[in-house]
Amino acid sequence: MKTIIIICSVFLGTLLATPSIAQRGQGSAMNQEYMEWKMRKDLGLNDEQIAKVTEMREKHQAQAQSDRTALRADTQKRRDAMREEMKERREAMQAKADKRQAELKTILTPEQYEKWQDIRFENYENRRQDRNLRQDNRPMRGSMQMRGNGSNRPANMRGHRNAPQVPQRRG
Repeated sequence: MKTIIIICSVFLGTLLATPSIAQRGQGSAMNQEYMEWKMRKDLGLNDEQIAKVTEMREKHQAQAQSDRTALRADTQKRRDAMREEMKERREAMQAKADKRQAELKTILTPEQYEKWQDIRFENYENRRQDRNLRQDNRPMRGSMQMRGNGSNRPANMRGHRNAPQVPQRRG
């Protein structure tokens, strides 16, 4: 007899838990009803108090929703501003680099300038290949080799500068 009671209670518990699990995906309405029931039971609230609690909860939920919406909009504005600032900085740096190259071109002879462009292009290619090798040989994130004081970290993980602009071969 005890086994039947235990089996029935487990079955009944599973049956009662299944709808509440399914209801969770639909939002917090079930949780709110439960909280109202629990407050009524544990605190002895009357219908008027429950109505006031429900009104307060709905007011705060609406305020929280508007706060989340404002936060999302503010975050997007900051991202857009940061993108614009970075674009302006890149353009300014490119303008300075172009100015430097134009100034160098007036100093060097055409042959010297051509040789300089070849050297720059070679150096760029070597750095790019080295960077690719380091990335291919880099230990997986979270591996034991990555832990410690940083001395055993690969060179590209100790900090790096952004790759320079690809030098254009002019000719």
